[in-house]
Amino acid sequence: MVKRKIDRKIVKSESGFSFPELLVSTILTLVLLGVTYGFFRVQAHTVKSQESRMEAQEYARAALDLMIREIRNSGSFPTGAACTNPANTEGIVTASAQSFQFVYDVDGDGNCNSANENITYSYDAGAQNITRKEGANDPQPLTVGNATDLQFAYFEQDSNVAMNPVVPADIQRVQISLTVQSTKPDTEFGGGQLIATMTSSVDLRNRGIESDGEGDSGSTSTSGSTSTGSSDSGWSGSGSSSGGDSGWSGGGSSGGW
Repeated sequence: MVKRKIDRKIVKSESGFSFPELLVSTILTLVLLGVTYGFFRVQAHTVKSQESRMEAQEYARAALDLMIREIRNSGSFPTGAACTNPANTEGIVTASAQSFQFVYDVDGDGNCNSANENITYSYDAGAQNITRKEGANDPQPLTVGNATDLQFAYFEQDSNVAMNPVVPADIQRVQISLTVQSTKPDTEFGGGQLIATMTSSVDLRNRGIESDGEGDSGSTSTSGSTSTGSSDSGWSGSGSSSGGDSGWSGGGSSGGW
């Protein structure tokens, strides 16, 4: 008799969750998991976007640094006489909006037909590349098909107005502006290509006195945007990097190319 009473008490105490309670707890759990997943997804996307933005800026900076270092050397003739082959005007062969050809005498032998003495930087719109051409060799890309623009502007001594038309004999400063996009488009959250635009000026020190205005101060301005096709949206910003070319030499070879 006692045993039966105990069994009845045990059975009465075995209570559990009702179906509505289980349903509510399941829904709340799913909501919490959804919020957590959304948070981590946004964070992962932000990190990826930052990496793509840095990648585009690194491509632009690498190409711009090389161009600045070599263009600054144009017109360097240790013998005191300009090279005659190819024909040039104090180191400048041709100067246009998307191409700049220049020479300098690296080895001091009086001519400009040795390695790294006759350089042409230009933009290949078809392949979307910034290219470097040495002498009669084929152009070599500095980018990987991710350059969307390259622009040169030319200035006279102490002038802030770009020359038009361009007179090679009067060029004292060259402004370079290039735009490079990331190699991996941002396809999430309605994003597009991450783009970096960099602009810098180079004083042609071997052609005369440095400019007093927007001279070769060693600064590079940077801006960025997210391209979604026909319009730009998303992140945008600008900044400056002081002393970006402080370690470059004013003459000699551009070693390591």
